[in-house]
Amino acid sequence: MIPPIVPRPRLSVVTVVLNGRAVIEQTLRSVFDQKDSDVEYVVIDGGSTDGTLDILREHESRLDYLVSEPDRGIADGFNKGVAAARGEVIGILNAGDWYAPGALNAVGAARDAGNRFAIYHGDMSYHQEDGTHALDVRPRPDDIWKYMSMYHPTMFVEGDVYQRLGTFSARFPVSMDCEFVHRCVQAGVRFVYIPRIQAHMRLGGNSGRKYRRAFAEFRDSAILHGAPRFSTWARYYARTVKRTLLRYRWGRALKRFRDRVFPESRP
Repeated sequence: MIPPIVPRPRLSVVTVVLNGRAVIEQTLRSVFDQKDSDVEYVVIDGGSTDGTLDILREHESRLDYLVSEPDRGIADGFNKGVAAARGEVIGILNAGDWYAPGALNAVGAARDAGNRFAIYHGDMSYHQEDGTHALDVRPRPDDIWKYMSMYHPTMFVEGDVYQRLGTFSARFPVSMDCEFVHRCVQAGVRFVYIPRIQAHMRLGGNSGRKYRRAFAEFRDSAILHGAPRFSTWARYYARTVKRTLLRYRWGRALKRFRDRVFPESRP
């Protein structure tokens, strides 16, 4: 007997989590609230020990794929999720972040049937670790060689992009998303802007805690993909000094002053 052909879903969402018990519910529900039969939800748990897996098991009937096992870091978790996803377009939503209502439909509306070498992305809303709103940001593609100016939680990548360019590099364990975007820009992937807030992201994640490593990896990725070496190194030193100053009270006071004068500044 020939097994029935299972149609490929239009869109897949991948969530990667490790010990995210306090925040995983919000992430899951932001997908469930807009999930239909044409949306696949893949969850990759890195071997949580804090009760996260209990929550995932409670919702297992609404998940299309769930695995819990140790991995070799975030890039490895992302790659497992992409490999498991069957959707034509794949979005990655980390535990603790959440989609804005209507985000998945907005991707469908933005897709171009004639272009499968594309990434769809939009605005993002930053929140403090306790969930209070910090600020909203709009992507600035022209600045991608200066800082991560396009926001990974808002991105939905055509499967053809992963097939042609590969997935996430373990060489960049903190800034693997930056390197992937640099690779895509260099390869001529079309970035389709969706003019709305697509996702909400909590500050203080892995890249926030390891900012020195994140800045260094961004520097190395930019140079690897063709950015000028001297200006990239200079920008790296300036960003590192600026971020270090924020550890001091007077540095934080200067930042608050900047945010009042320039409310659209990045966090």
